[in-house]
Order: sequence, then C-alpha cells, then structure tokens
Amino acid sequence: MKIYGHRANTARIIRYYLRIGVKAFEVDLTLDESSGRIVLRHGPSPIKRPSIPGRIMAWIDYHFFYRDPLIRKISFEEILDLAQKYGIELLLDIKDLRTAKKLADVLSTIDPHKPGLAVSSEDHRAVKYLAEKLDRVLSLVSLSIRPIDITRVVSDASANGVSIKYTWLTPELVAELKNKGYMIYAWTINDPKKLEAMYNLGVDAVISDCPDKLIKYLPKQNRL
Repeated sequence: MKIYGHRANTARIIRYYLRIGVKAFEVDLTLDESSGRIVLRHGPSPIKRPSIPGRIMAWIDYHFFYRDPLIRKISFEEILDLAQKYGIELLLDIKDLRTAKKLADVLSTIDPHKPGLAVSSEDHRAVKYLAEKLDRVLSLVSLSIRPIDITRVVSDASANGVSIKYTWLTPELVAELKNKGYMIYAWTINDPKKLEAMYNLGVDAVISDCPDKLIKYLPKQNRL
C-alpha cells in the first residue's frame, strides 16, 4: 500500500516530506495565467464568506494553513526534477481541462522509466483526455460523492480507477471496483486505525496530511 503526502505544494512541505521519508507526493496542478506554465497550487475554497472578518480569516487560512505558496509558485518542471532526483512517485491532481492539455504536452517528453506518475481530477474530461493521450500514466477519476454507477463513471473517463473520499468506501463498492480491475486511492487518511481499515478493504493507496504517523505504523504491520 502506498502512502502519499497530501498537498506537497510548497518548498516547506516538500522538504518536510523528504526528511521523514515519504516516497510519494500528491500535488495540485493548475495553469498559471501570467506565465502560461503549470504550477503547484490547490486554490482557495469556493465558499465565499459574507462578512469582512470572515474574508480575512479565509485569506489567512488559505495562505498559511491550506498549503499553497503565498509568494513563489513552484513549477511542475521543478517538482518533476525533484521527484526524479529522489525517486519520488507523484499523484498529480489536475484542476481543469486546460491544465490537462498543457500537462499532456509536458509529459509526452518524459522518460517512461522514471518514477511513477498518476493523475487525478474532479474534472473527468481532464482525466479522459490524459488517459487517451498518455496510456502509460495511471489515471484516476476523483470523487467526493458516490455516483449511482461508479464503474460507469470510471469507464466513461477511460480511467484506471478512482481517487475517492474514504468515507464512501464499503466492502461492496471495493469489490465492485476490483472486479473491474480498477485501482482505488483513498483520501484523506490521518489515523493508523483508518489505514488498517483501508488495507483490510483492499485499497491500493492512501493520501494523508500526516504521513509520518502512517509511516511509523507500517513496520508494525508486516502484511502492509
């Protein structure tokens, strides 16, 4: 089971993950309008606060706790070079179709033998585009809610599996996905007991804000 460090979008978080031995990063990618380059950025919450104090608190929360860079944006090329240098696997969460199209151009030049790459997005058009352009890159539809027919959603996106909120996973759903040969990535897992539960369900990877806790837990579980 892989453990991805969540939102590795800043130099501080990246250095921390490297120091504690995280070998897989989840990063958020979007197209920067001013430079035309892909940068690491999640973006603020879409919820708009009505009051001025609420807006101020939202700004502080976004820039100081939401793990997006306040000043210097890290480019995708930089995180890719770092991943290749340290043997880090990357899960690239794409924010929209435009970013996916730009990303396809960049990834088409990458050595397929470099550390593993996977892509995910809530914009399933972006997943489908990348899945069809880059068949050697693992593609996942990102789901925060459960559709009526989840395997149909994955199939329609030509994807290899799902990146899904862990609370939606049940033994029946996991069996349904596994029977179709789909991969399952679960988020956000910060508790070793939940990691154990995800392992028992047959989840392939988890995404965590606290990967250090889960990494410490792994040696105690020979089967993980």
